[in-house]
Amino acid sequence: MTPTEYLTKLGLSPKQIKIYLDLARHPESTVVEISKRISPPRSTIYLELERLINLGFVISKKVGKSTHYKITDPKIMELTLANEATKLEFLTSHLQSFSQSIQVLSISPTPPKTINIYKGQTGIKQLLWNIILSRAKLVIGFSPGQLEHVTDRAFAEKWRAEFQNRHMHNQIIFNQPKPLIWSDIPGFLTENVEAKTLDENQIKFDRLTLIYNDVLTVCSLKDDSDQYGIEIRDKLLINSYKQIFNFLWNHVAQELKQ
Repeated sequence: MTPTEYLTKLGLSPKQIKIYLDLARHPESTVVEISKRISPPRSTIYLELERLINLGFVISKKVGKSTHYKITDPKIMELTLANEATKLEFLTSHLQSFSQSIQVLSISPTPPKTINIYKGQTGIKQLLWNIILSRAKLVIGFSPGQLEHVTDRAFAEKWRAEFQNRHMHNQIIFNQPKPLIWSDIPGFLTENVEAKTLDENQIKFDRLTLIYNDVLTVCSLKDDSDQYGIEIRDKLLINSYKQIFNFLWNHVAQELKQ
């Protein structure tokens, strides 16, 4: 094994190895002298020398107004390695208890609350595709009509095909008593979708709202002059929306006539 390979195994960086080997060839060198022989700027050499001193690979001494550096006797590494071996043995023996302590701390984590805003058709398609990427088993929501109300037919059908390929399921409540346009994807309506209707005089849905996992998405309609989509991660808010949906689905909404 070469000196470079050995020093790499010890965890030294390429810059530190370069400085260390230079000092091995030229003991008692100043930073100015080192910088003339190797490429890193002086500021980098100063920084790496401090790190090497802290690691025990280099020592320094004052000679007049100058500071000279040299490597420590490599045999001293034997003591350093013995200390590291003892430390590693201790850490390994206590790893299980450490892991259990960390798990206790993370039993009830507070999920982060985030809001992402998407603009225009490009943004809406990205927001909708995030649902596909999630592979959520169940997507629920409310809509004034079909997916074509927020995006074009080609993308809507592509979305449905991928939704079906990933064996996802959708429960949706529409304002429309009967779908005007839907899907040409074979089996999509019977295998992947459950739909119910709710008279807009009771509740009007003027945005497409979909909920999956712990994410709430809201899309304005494609005929809006400034179409937007919102993606919200807020567990308490989403739980409220899920409760509203479940109440409407189970007690208010009617089966959608084909």
